[in-house]
Amino acid sequence: MARSVRSHTTGVRSMSTGAGRVAVIALGLVLIAAGCTAQGDGSPAASEGVPVIQVLGSPDAVALHIAHEEGLYEGVDVNVTRVGYGSQNNLFLAGDLSVTQGMAPWEVAQFVGEGEDFRFFSTAGGLNMWNGVVVRAEDASTYETVEDLVGQKLGIPGFGTGTWAAFAVMANSRYGIEDAETAYEIVTADAGALLALLESGEIEGALLFGSQMQTGFAHTDRFTPIFSFTQEWQAAEDQPMLISGLSARTSWLEENPDVARAIVAGVDRAVEWMAEHPEELVGEGKYADWFDAQGVLGDEATASAVLDLIESGDYYVSSDVYSDAWIDSQYEFISSGLGALVEVVPEKDEVFYRLDE
Repeated sequence: MARSVRSHTTGVRSMSTGAGRVAVIALGLVLIAAGCTAQGDGSPAASEGVPVIQVLGSPDAVALHIAHEEGLYEGVDVNVTRVGYGSQNNLFLAGDLSVTQGMAPWEVAQFVGEGEDFRFFSTAGGLNMWNGVVVRAEDASTYETVEDLVGQKLGIPGFGTGTWAAFAVMANSRYGIEDAETAYEIVTADAGALLALLESGEIEGALLFGSQMQTGFAHTDRFTPIFSFTQEWQAAEDQPMLISGLSARTSWLEENPDVARAIVAGVDRAVEWMAEHPEELVGEGKYADWFDAQGVLGDEATASAVLDLIESGDYYVSSDVYSDAWIDSQYEFISSGLGALVEVVPEKDEVFYRLDE
C-alpha cells in the first residue's frame, strides 16, 4: 500500500533525556490501569492499590496509546488521560504513579543512586537510540568518525541532556576521548536548529536527537551520519542501545506482577500492530497526530525512513530484547558512566527487574 505522508514543518518537540530529573518538552500521557479515573483538571485521581502507567512525552507514548485504542491490553483495563508538560514527572516522583515509560536504564540507575526505589523491567515499546552525529555529505571523507572531529566545532542540544552525557561516556570508552567537552569546540543550540547550523557551515558536526538524526539518515545528499548510539553499541556489544523502556517502583512490581506482564504484552502487540499498519501513522492515518509529535513528519523522506525502521522492528522494540545479555551490556554502560551518567553505580539487580523470575 502506498504511503500518504503528510509533509509540513512542525515545531520540534524534542525530549531532553538527562541523567537525573528530566525536563520533557513534549505532551505527556498518563495511562491509568484497572479503572482509575481522572480529576476535572486532567490530572489522574490515584487510588491506593490501583496500578498506574505514567508515560513521558516521548515517542514511546505512541505504543502505549495504540495498545489502548486498539484494545491490545488483555486482563487489564487501561484508560488514557493527557496531562501538562511537567505533571507526569512530578506525579511519578511524588509516588502517585507506579509505572513509567520514558526513562533510559542509566536514568533509572541515577534515581536508584539517589535513594529512589525504581527498577527497569521491560524493553517493550522502548525507543532505539538512533541519536548520533552527522556531518555534511561533502565532508564525509574528512570526518569519518567522531575522533576526526576532535578540535572542530560540534553542535550539541545542551550539556544537560542525556544525549550529551551518553555521548561523552561513549566517546571516552570507544574512542579514548577522555574529556569530550574540551576535545571539541562546543556550540549549543536548540535541537531543531542544529542541522541548519551544520548546513550553513557554522559547525562541522551535529549531535542530534533521534528525530533529527533520521533526517540525517534520509537525506544522504546533504548529510552523512558518522555515529549512532545504537549502531555503535550493536557493533561493540551485539545489543541495541535504548533510550527508554518500562520502569516501575519495586514494591509495585512485587505486588502486581500479572498486571505488569499484561502491560508488557499489550505494548508488544502495539509494536507489532504499528509494523503491520505504518500507513496509520502518517498522512490521514488515525494516529498521525500522535506520531507527528515525534518531529519526524517534517518531510516525506524522513517520515519514510522512520516507517521503514518501524516495519523492521528497529525503531520501537519489543520485550524480546530484554535478555540477560542486554541487561549486562546496559549495566556495563552505566558503570562506564560513573561521574557523567550516574554519581553512584548501584548493584545490577537494584536497577533491573525480571518478571519471569
